[in-house]
Amino acid sequence: MGLFISTLTENQIVAGLITFAVILVLWLVDSFSASAQGAMRDVLSYLSVIGHLDDFIKGVIDTSNVIFYVTFAFVGLFLTYRSLETMRWKS
Repeated sequence: MGLFISTLTENQIVAGLITFAVILVLWLVDSFSASAQGAMRDVLSYLSVIGHLDDFIKGVIDTSNVIFYVTFAFVGLFLTYRSLETMRWKS
């Protein structure tokens, strides 16, 4: 995600701060899901980085957690690629 955010701004410090904020929100989304109800609670708990990290910390390699992190990395790289392609066609 940091790479994608870096393509959106020319300032490295701004990109670093926004990346930190996005990662912090993904880290704290588990706390937000505790107060949500219904389908929103399920969505927020799935997006929780800590929820997927718990099994890895215990030594359990679950394919759903691996798929979550690989998908997260793929989406970030795809968005970065699209952002760079857009900048190339604009100039």
